[in-house]
Amino acid sequence: MVFDISDTMRFERDFEKLTRKHHEVLEYARYARQILSADPYNVSRQYKIKKLTDIPAGDGQWRLTAGRYRIRYDIRGKIVELHSFKPRKDAYRE
Repeated sequence: MVFDISDTMRFERDFEKLTRKHHEVLEYARYARQILSADPYNVSRQYKIKKLTDIPAGDGQWRLTAGRYRIRYDIRGKIVELHSFKPRKDAYRE
């Protein structure tokens, strides 16, 4: 099954802010999109994906680790909705 990837405005802001200073972010984003379009539930157990507890839908119930970055997302049917793209130290602060 192939999943579609959708970006939220918050994700786009995070991504734009990071790419200005950290060019490796582009490669991590490409890597993340490839993984999430194929296996967002981590059925294969190959990726650093975790379902977060006590997080409501719409706030990024799932987390993918890509290098020193954390990508939070939700899964709605066949759509993976990306919510945030932040360095590890900032990923869980709101």
